[in-house]
Amino acid sequence: VLERKDETSWLKVTAKTCAIRIPGAYLARSLARMIGSPLISTSANLSGQDACYDIPCVISQFNTKK
Repeated sequence: VLERKDETSWLKVTAKTCAIRIPGAYLARSLARMIGSPLISTSANLSGQDACYDIPCVISQFNTKK
């Protein structure tokens, strides 16, 4: 987690920090290298929970959040 710089204002977020993850997947790294830009994404799981790979998992995790 790093302090967010003004150069990232195009992200349209108000958080003062941002996290950077370098994926282990060859395909993801190759795609980023090929387009010459980082891949930007949000996660579809709650912090500390397993990653979701389908809609039922996302619904299950977020239905418990009140």
